[in-house]
Amino acid sequence: YETIWPDGIPPYDGSPERVVENNPLALTIVLCIIAAVGLVFTAICFAFNTIFRNKPVVKLSSPNLNYLVVAGAAMLYISVCFYSYSASSELHETILCNCRFWLFSIGYTMCFSVILSKQWRVYCIFSNPKPNQRLIKDWLLFVIVGGLVVVDAFILLVGTAVPVSRLEAMITEEEEMRVSGDGINEIVQFYTCSNQDAIIWISVSFAYKVLLQLFGIFMAFSTRKVYIKALNDTTVNYLIIYINSIILTLLIVTEYALKSHPLVYTVLYGSAVFVESSLFLGLVFIPKAVLLYIDPDGNKTVFVTSKHPTVVSMNNTLDGEKMSAPLIKAKMAELQKMLTQIENGSADHTPDPQNGNC
Repeated sequence: YETIWPDGIPPYDGSPERVVENNPLALTIVLCIIAAVGLVFTAICFAFNTIFRNKPVVKLSSPNLNYLVVAGAAMLYISVCFYSYSASSELHETILCNCRFWLFSIGYTMCFSVILSKQWRVYCIFSNPKPNQRLIKDWLLFVIVGGLVVVDAFILLVGTAVPVSRLEAMITEEEEMRVSGDGINEIVQFYTCSNQDAIIWISVSFAYKVLLQLFGIFMAFSTRKVYIKALNDTTVNYLIIYINSIILTLLIVTEYALKSHPLVYTVLYGSAVFVESSLFLGLVFIPKAVLLYIDPDGNKTVFVTSKHPTVVSMNNTLDGEKMSAPLIKAKMAELQKMLTQIENGSADHTPDPQNGNC
């Protein structure tokens, strides 16, 4: 070549060159910084839940369950970093494809299952009140959350374990060529996480989340006239369920309609997941922090109203372990007395666990 062309470089003949393009470095840095801020917020929520777990305002929201929200939100924030980064090799991109969806799916299901289980407890209490209602303990809510997460993990495991249905990195080309700064025609290629067989189990996973969402909407609507400020986060749960419906719809549309546009897909999906995780943490912990600041002792915070002239009676702490909910006609003074007993651990009313409807 050196004896024919100057510098030994053949002249460009006009044939297009194929170039694999990754996500812009600036976009990756911005999304990773946002995710890091989210992880710092997660650590703050974890510390808040640990330090103030014995305060009435926090205690009545089942702080042990709140740890699962923190764990799920952390997984969602980490998945934002995974979505922002695109590998330069097919093998690495294939690994990223599956890790992204695992982190998002398990994190989302863990967070939403906690909200769903708390809302189920409120629904059970108020849907068909009885004088001696069955105990609803925190361990039962843990079982519900664990069961819902295991179902989702099973769907993911089946889809990932079968080679033909596993998400794989595939080369996709843009329809139009571009001209580089050196005047070279380039065909831009990029990796997408795609597999015709994978659509089946991904659709099943999203359908499962939609079913949980519909169940949550049903319970939120059924208990819409129940107002419990601090107890079970009822009002906050409504907001999470309804706002989450919009975000989940956006995620599903992005997953199926924009995969062939990697830059738009990354921005929308990463942003939606970030908002999703911040929604879970913000609406669970920020109202508690505000209430704790206004009323550190919890004397003015906890009260109940509903379409029935009823109150909730409890015989131990919710992080507890026990919760009895005989719905009886009584004055607010009686509720305050019972809540004082909760705080002091001296409630003496023990319901008959054989009676109840949930």
